[in-house]
Amino acid sequence: MYAGMACGETGYAGWLRYAPIDPAARKMYAHLPAAIFVAGDSPVLQAAKNELLRGVTSMLGKTLHVESRIAAGDAVIFATHDLVHGIAPTLITPSLPANYVLKAMALDGHFVLLVAASDDRSVLYGVFALLRHIALAHDVENLDEYGGPYAPVLQARTCAKDHADIDYVEITPQPAAHP
Repeated sequence: MYAGMACGETGYAGWLRYAPIDPAARKMYAHLPAAIFVAGDSPVLQAAKNELLRGVTSMLGKTLHVESRIAAGDAVIFATHDLVHGIAPTLITPSLPANYVLKAMALDGHFVLLVAASDDRSVLYGVFALLRHIALAHDVENLDEYGGPYAPVLQARTCAKDHADIDYVEITPQPAAHP
């Protein structure tokens, strides 16, 4: 006889679950910038922005806000290779397809976490990498990482109540280029 239904993990959120991190580890993110600036408005960049908002809120209980321009203050900035040089002219970014850079830096005297990449989709990969660092309670105040996807095919799965759709996106992984 069953006393009631168990409510466990449904798998709906899959690897994008963003469980809250340990309260002691949260303290190291007290200085995480609360502002996000996205250089561009493509659907993929908007998805990257929304993913960061959702992930940080879920893991840290911190609400970020989106700026329409680079504000005079600390920020997380997303930009593609062709736009990043207007923001941080001295930064060397990977120009290989599907590669990104995560860089903690000072910009006009403010702390900036820059997610820069060769294209919009690679910015999204960089956001996932940043969220992975937060989930694992890694220091992001000294972040300096170049990376890219590990697999030649990205499987995107969308689930509805009664079915699942699977899309495969072909990518060409390149070795991470570090200057």
